[in-house]
This record gives sequence, C-alpha cells and structure tokens, in this order.
Amino acid sequence: MFEEYLFESGITSINLYDKRWLEPLRDFFRYHSAEHQAFWAYKKGLHLTVVNVAMQPTVSPTCGSVPVFFVSPLFFVSMFYQMSPLQGVLSTLALIFLSIHLIKRYLKNPNDSLAWPIRLALAAQPLVLRPPEQRHQEAAIAALQALLQKAENPR
Repeated sequence: MFEEYLFESGITSINLYDKRWLEPLRDFFRYHSAEHQAFWAYKKGLHLTVVNVAMQPTVSPTCGSVPVFFVSPLFFVSMFYQMSPLQGVLSTLALIFLSIHLIKRYLKNPNDSLAWPIRLALAAQPLVLRPPEQRHQEAAIAALQALLQKAENPR
C-alpha cells in the first residue's frame, strides 16, 4: 500500500512538472499572490491601484493556506491509520480552530512563543505563491472592490 502511494505520488509529481500542468498552476499562484497584495493595500488604507498593490507583500498570516498547512498532515495520517469519517471531521475541525487561535495570537504578537507554528506555515506559504503580473493584480483589485461594494450594499 505504501509503495503504491509513493509510486502514484511520483507520477503525480512528474505530471505537475509537465509544462501543460505547471503553467496554469503558476498562473493560479500568481492570482493568489495578487489577492494578498490587494488585501494588504486595503488594510493599510491605500487607494487600490496596481502601483499601490504591487508594493505590498505576497505572504499573509490570514491566508486560508495557513490552516490548510495544519490540516494537510491529518490526511496523510488518516491514510495509514483507519479513521472513521466522524473522527476525520472532528480532527479537521479541531486543527482549524487551533490554527485560527494561533493566527490570532500571531497577529497580536508575532514574537509570541506559541506563534512558531504560524511562522512555520508562513515560511511554507511561498510554495503556493508566485510573483504576480499586472493582470493578476488588476483582477485582485476588481474582486476586492466588488466584495467591498457588496459588503456596503447587501441585498
């Protein structure tokens, strides 16, 4: 079973490096980075322009990839130990709540001794980020503006 998993993982990795699969993934990661930049510009009270957005960092402690960083190992553990669906759901929820608590601690004090898991997740975050191009930043700005407009004028 473990050997099959390694073999399938190897095939998947080779396929990801195939140009047909890698380029759309890079584009997705560029949009992801641009979303973070637009968020930072908004949080800093800057006018949402490509110039202002482009100057912002791409890493964000409030990104959804941070809780995923904590939950992902659970899926590998569940492959080797049989877990019931209920155990899987409860474990996932517990890890998500823990990661949200740690994110809040990190945002209050990045040097908090219990914030090291968030620093670790932030160090891994560049794996799902790529430098965005102007078109990615324009799309992120448009999406954020639409979201803000919807928040101001709910139905």
